[in-house]
Amino acid sequence: MAALRCADMSGMATAVPDAAYHQWCEALTWLRLGLCDRLLDIVLAHLSERSFDGEPLLRQQLLKGSLADVEIERLELLSVLATTASGSWELPTLAVLHERITDNARTLLHLCGAHGFTLEEPGVLAYTSELLSDVYLGTCDVGAAI
Repeated sequence: MAALRCADMSGMATAVPDAAYHQWCEALTWLRLGLCDRLLDIVLAHLSERSFDGEPLLRQQLLKGSLADVEIERLELLSVLATTASGSWELPTLAVLHERITDNARTLLHLCGAHGFTLEEPGVLAYTSELLSDVYLGTCDVGAAI
């Protein structure tokens, strides 16, 4: 496993990360996409148990539209990752993919209503995924932490 390392995105143009760190960040993108898939399953299970005015929530037009947007984004991310050769990613590009995964997970949490923001399964899953991205690909001001 790669050592804990904070990425400074402003210095990416001049910094050349070691190969192991680069591979870890690429694998982390796949991991987070898988966690987002799991989050989608949890949200669909949660919503399938809920109804409004006697009709299942999953039949509501706005909810179906939001779920379709999430699925389109998920499939686009999967396609981009699957069609690009391993090892050819630049870290700023991976950071953009991680931002998109985070946005997708947050959309799914909103669909769960208040349940999505509790420290139960959906909230913890999304929060853990986002923290992984922040630690390995986010910006880290070490000087402010000292």
